[in-house]
Amino acid sequence: MTLVASPVLMWGRTNNPQLQLTAVIPPTATNVVAIAAGATEGGGVPCMALRADGSFVTWGYNSRDPLPPTNAVDLVAISLGVASSTTIANNLVLRADGTVVNWGSTKPPLPAALTNGNIVAVAAGALHQMALRDDGSVFAWGDNGSGQTNVPPSATNVIAIAAGQNHSLALRADGTVVGWGLNGNGQATAFSNAANVVMISAGGNQSMGLRADGTVVGRLQVTQNPNISYGPPPADATNMIAIAAGAAHSLALRPERTVTGWGHTNLGQFIIPSYATNVLAIAAGGEDSLALVPDPFAPPILPRIGRPPISRVLQAGQSAVMNALAIGGLPLRYQWYRDGLLLSGRTNQYLWFTNCQPSDAGNYQLAAINDFGSVTSAVAVVSVTIPRPALKPVARNGNGFQFTLNTFNGVLYISEFENGISSGVWSELERRVGAGATETITDTNVTTQTRFYRVRAIYPP
Repeated sequence: MTLVASPVLMWGRTNNPQLQLTAVIPPTATNVVAIAAGATEGGGVPCMALRADGSFVTWGYNSRDPLPPTNAVDLVAISLGVASSTTIANNLVLRADGTVVNWGSTKPPLPAALTNGNIVAVAAGALHQMALRDDGSVFAWGDNGSGQTNVPPSATNVIAIAAGQNHSLALRADGTVVGWGLNGNGQATAFSNAANVVMISAGGNQSMGLRADGTVVGRLQVTQNPNISYGPPPADATNMIAIAAGAAHSLALRPERTVTGWGHTNLGQFIIPSYATNVLAIAAGGEDSLALVPDPFAPPILPRIGRPPISRVLQAGQSAVMNALAIGGLPLRYQWYRDGLLLSGRTNQYLWFTNCQPSDAGNYQLAAINDFGSVTSAVAVVSVTIPRPALKPVARNGNGFQFTLNTFNGVLYISEFENGISSGVWSELERRVGAGATETITDTNVTTQTRFYRVRAIYPP
């Protein structure tokens, strides 16, 4: 007999005799960097583990569930659909080249818009799927019976996505959450008044968010019996560092890396095993729960860049995000650099530009660090263009004229005039470096009744 130790722990609906064989974690579930749990028709407990080399391991599926396609290789992210009533196998994975692969009992066809390789995250619902682009935009496809694929215009500068049974969530860089789709239990509007959200999760008819102060917000199942009712997270849902929403139960990870949970526990979904300590990651499925713990037998899993940041052309005054993805042995930490210099406080896997200025232009890199080492991404060049100056109507000012324009900090504005527009000879009136405000330009002692003005905006020398 050979004893195989896996870093993946599993509990919940694994005592069904028909599931015991399929629910066994395979011995190949080693060197794991991410886990996912789902639900299939007939009460299957589909699970997936992403390995450090980009391969993956599955277990818990029903025998009739389709096998993964051969192009599901070199993966950097995984997602399984979770529904309140088990429906179909819905599998969605992301490859290192930014393309996605899906399979399932009735998988939705992949839209042509996803073939350009700019995806950094994926999320699978019951019958719909979502993808997050590197520029912070969201794409959704599949079943739209509840409007779950109608991405609203407000879903911009998005840094994370989550899909429930028939609803969708998007976390924006400013800490607000946009929800859409089915809202019968308040799952789509669960974050209407929430701020400072740093993580989201959706499953079944649940929406769960983690705020920067460690409190849990959202709309969760709050009963432990078949008479399901939904409400805000319980009062003790505080001081957490990670969350996972299942079909009808929820998990959260405490700073001491132990797991707690709420909701439906008819099959022990959140009756946490005593050996679930030093937990690195959690996942909640239909009727089962997963945890990832350190693997004492695995070699050091160095971080690697799964999806590098992509060069961007931004406009001054614009707000934008630059998403990237790193994977490796958990926990991972992040640090951004510009022109080789550390950017203080920029320690997320994304970079957020608010009111972008010309001074933000440069060569950006993301460094991912864990206990075993670090890796730095390729350079992403950010260019900042200056919008054409918009002059307000010219008005008389004594013996001269004055007008206003909106400026951007650090941009050189050269004001010029000519008395006859057909002459083509412009004379300089003044030059100033913008302060990022509405500024007034005055031309005094004008001897003509008519004068034409223009302003050129350039980078200062």
